[in-house]
Amino acid sequence: MLSLEFANRELAEIELWRKHELPQVLAAGVADVKSYYRERPEDVAGRLRRVLAYVDLERLWAVPNCGFWEPPRWLAWAKLQAPVHGAELVREELSGAVATPTA
Repeated sequence: MLSLEFANRELAEIELWRKHELPQVLAAGVADVKSYYRERPEDVAGRLRRVLAYVDLERLWAVPNCGFWEPPRWLAWAKLQAPVHGAELVREELSGAVATPTA
């Protein structure tokens, strides 16, 4: 597994994943822990949709960018929930179900 930071870099260089045919699972950082912006599930879902253009669904994990040494606990908790709920939205879309945010 490779864990790469994308949320604060506008998914820069994600196209290299497919170009180099990397065999690992990608833990894609889709919540920016260095910002006080509280991502909505829709924000994360949008990032995941873009990543899925380059990474197969079964090889993708949605994670925060990095550790939580900077943000306060309340924000860290919200940033841990954002990838979960954003992934739920995308999973529902891909399964044909009606997507309803849970956060």
